[in-house]
Amino acid sequence: VLAKYISWIAIIVAFISGLITGALMVVFVPYLSRAFNDSQEMHAIYKKVVGIVAISFFMLNMLTTICGILQGQARTVGMTVVALVACWGCSVPLSWYLGIHCDHGDEGIFL
Repeated sequence: VLAKYISWIAIIVAFISGLITGALMVVFVPYLSRAFNDSQEMHAIYKKVVGIVAISFFMLNMLTTICGILQGQARTVGMTVVALVACWGCSVPLSWYLGIHCDHGDEGIFL
């Protein structure tokens, strides 16, 4: 019972921290885009992709937590399925579709 309770707390904490961090990425766009580069072209690209980056960060935060819980429960098959679906089932085809098929280039692959 305690392990189940701690697992739910971990999921809630991951959800809240991912949500806050993603929101901060969106709110502080002008400062984050200038943190590593002064190029106006890079600032424009960052402004286009920051929403997707924030959502991706949130999803990665949740995925890492869920995989950790499954690993702690010795459910490695479940963890493998979650990772395969999330990484290979969604990310790779979507990167190909947006980057190459829709001709969005590097932005599409990153998204």
